[in-house]
Amino acid sequence: MRKFSSGQAIERRVELSADAQITRRKTLPSCIFKLRSDGSLHFVEAVQALDDAKARVQALAESWPGEYVIIDEATGERVSSGGDKGA
Repeated sequence: MRKFSSGQAIERRVELSADAQITRRKTLPSCIFKLRSDGSLHFVEAVQALDDAKARVQALAESWPGEYVIIDEATGERVSSGGDKGA
């Protein structure tokens, strides 16, 4: 897993629907995104902890290969994982 440079900004707001937006997660602080071929992020899911997110990305990559980004909302840490960069 590699950390993103501090110059890369990832928007913290994820639009789930026209009616629901999550700007901060207190109970689900680690968010998993799949990196699309155009560089945008596709929200996959949120989990309880960063270690859980890393394990989940490994499981996801088995059936949905690609590059993933995990954002730990509690610390602001951003990590990336995966081999195939296709979306």
